[in-house]
Amino acid sequence: SLGNIDSNLSPAVGATYALGTMANSWGSLHVHGLGHIHTASIGEVTSSLIPSVDDAVDLGSSTKQWKDLYVDGTANLDVVDIDGAVNMASTLIITGATTASGGIQTTTISASGNVDFNGDLDVDGTTNLDVVDIDGAVNMASTLIITGAITASGGIQTTTISASGNIDFNGDLDVDGTTNLD
Repeated sequence: SLGNIDSNLSPAVGATYALGTMANSWGSLHVHGLGHIHTASIGEVTSSLIPSVDDAVDLGSSTKQWKDLYVDGTANLDVVDIDGAVNMASTLIITGATTASGGIQTTTISASGNVDFNGDLDVDGTTNLDVVDIDGAVNMASTLIITGAITASGGIQTTTISASGNIDFNGDLDVDGTTNLD
């Protein structure tokens, strides 16, 4: 038994001797000050793991990454940079602007504010729109079915109009071609 030591305790040769073994390990290590450990194996952490300075140290590096991260609770992140796919089993709530350069694949997109598309919007299936405000031309490759009234202040250009009810013109009717009235 060494008792109390009142001077430095240093090995005669560096990186050669062990302080205990797997079979004969020390119970606790109490250090007041800075401890340098080259390699460590930590089984469990029973308290918070907090860096000494905010926004200054990393967990892992670009060449030595952690394999998986399991978090039960909220992950508070300033920036998220994801190199692979994102699989979500719940709802993704975004409160700021979202830019997707590679596309978004989902079964449902719900927005409580505006959605701005700066490219094509390709919809396979039925699109239910409450109000449509179109600033440019509309090109249709199929039949346009309207169950309500059509109000056109700039005119309607078409090759065929078919109506199962009345057509009411409140202005001139200009026909170039044959008109058959029954």
